[in-house]
Amino acid sequence: SDELDYGYLGDFLLASWCADAGRTVYREVRRLPAGHELVFSGDGVRLERFDELPIEEPLHLKRSEDYVEQYRAILAKAVRERLPKSGAVVFLSGGLDSSTVAATAANILKEHDAPAGLLHAHTLDCQPLFDDREGEYAAKVAKHLGIPVQIMHTGYCTPFSGWDSLELPLPEPRNDPFLALRVQRYEPVARQARIVLSGDGGDDILGGKAWPYLLYLLGQFRIGTLLGSFGGYLLRNRKVPPLG
Repeated sequence: SDELDYGYLGDFLLASWCADAGRTVYREVRRLPAGHELVFSGDGVRLERFDELPIEEPLHLKRSEDYVEQYRAILAKAVRERLPKSGAVVFLSGGLDSSTVAATAANILKEHDAPAGLLHAHTLDCQPLFDDREGEYAAKVAKHLGIPVQIMHTGYCTPFSGWDSLELPLPEPRNDPFLALRVQRYEPVARQARIVLSGDGGDDILGGKAWPYLLYLLGQFRIGTLLGSFGGYLLRNRKVPPLG
C-alpha cells in the first residue's frame, strides 16, 4: 500500500526526522534499524540486533601522554581498516576532526610506500556569500600533508535550486535545501574513489557519556568520586552534565 504514515510525517514536519528508527513515510513499509538484521527461516521472520557501540569501563593510565598514544593507535586502526589500497577521498573541512583523519590516512599510505595521488581532499566553503575561510584552512592542511584538494564555492547556490532538474528519485521526503549541491559534489568524488572518509560523528561518540559513568560509579560504590566529578561539574558550569 502507498498509504502514508502520518506519525512519521508529523515528526518530519516538526523535527526533520522521525525518532522511531523503524518507521518510514509509508505506513506498511518498515525500515531496518542500524545494527540490526532481518532473519528469514522456517519459523518465520524475526528482527535481531547484531551490533552496538559498547560503553566500556573508564580507562585509567599513569601518564596523560599514554591516553594520547592509545587514542592515536585506535584511530590509526580504525582508518586503516577503512582505507582501501586504491585510495580514498577525504571530506576535509580544515577543522580538527577531518584534518586528523586525513593526516592519519596520509601517514598510513606513506608507511606502505603507496604511490602519490591515492588520497584526495574535497572541501566546501560559502564564498562569495561571506568571508568563509573553510577552504583556506583546508588548503593549508592539504598542502602540509602533500595531498591535492578541490574546493567548491557554494555561496552562489540558493536553497532548493536545481531540485526540478535532479534525475535522482528520492524514496522519502528530504529536508535538504541543498540536495542538488550534494549531488553535484558527489559526482566528481565518485569518479576519484569509491570510499570517502570524513570527520563526522566524533562528537556523538565522545560526548554524552555521563549517564553510563554515573551508573559505573554507583555500581562500584564510589560515592566520593561521584560527588567530586558531578558536583565539580555542577559548580564549574552551573548546570547538570549532559547525561546522554
